[in-house]
Amino acid sequence: MLKNIRKLNTRLCLTYTLACIIVLTSQAFMFNKNTIKASAEEYVSKNQVEVETIEIKQSNKYAAAPIEVVNIVTTLVSAEETISNDVPTVDPVDIAENVEDAVVEHASYIAENYVPESPLTDEELDLLARVIHAESGNQDDKGKRLVADTVLNRMSYNNANIRSTVYADGQFSTAPYLYNSDNTPTEDELRIAYEESIEQIDYEVYYFRTSHYHACGTPAFQWGAHYFSTR
Repeated sequence: MLKNIRKLNTRLCLTYTLACIIVLTSQAFMFNKNTIKASAEEYVSKNQVEVETIEIKQSNKYAAAPIEVVNIVTTLVSAEETISNDVPTVDPVDIAENVEDAVVEHASYIAENYVPESPLTDEELDLLARVIHAESGNQDDKGKRLVADTVLNRMSYNNANIRSTVYADGQFSTAPYLYNSDNTPTEDELRIAYEESIEQIDYEVYYFRTSHYHACGTPAFQWGAHYFSTR
């Protein structure tokens, strides 16, 4: 599950990058078409002048020349009309609006599908999920989240990593057994570990005990089988 989350983030970044490339390429293509049209019109206009000049010079020498020149001019005018019809006129304002719409559309897609990155590595999330399973595997969703938060709050308060927090002397009685084969976290517990590492439901709980409040800290509330205390 954790690997799939990271893959989704990568795919979203690639999708956004590809969308930008497509939009910029489209702009360049439309710019080139307009440039071709302008060059063609300039060429036709220039050659019309040259043909008309030839017509004046040759009309005194050859009686048939003007007819041929008229045919050439007609062909050039027809070519100009064809170019004008085939190459659409693009308003720069339309391009700007299209780019803006495309960016907004893809930004909205990313905002809707983006999955935040956990500050913990996959290995650390697995360890947190193992603590959740060992300490509260028989509790409900909130009970498991609160246990996860006790670990995360201790990490934050002591500016420590999760391994040193979990394996500190006298902290978690289940620490020696976390990697036993019978302590495999469920998908739900992995999800809870991930979600709580990003945004906790409680930033105060620091201790918990079963059946009664911990001797340390200030009693706060009971949830399920656990009694939670703050510092």
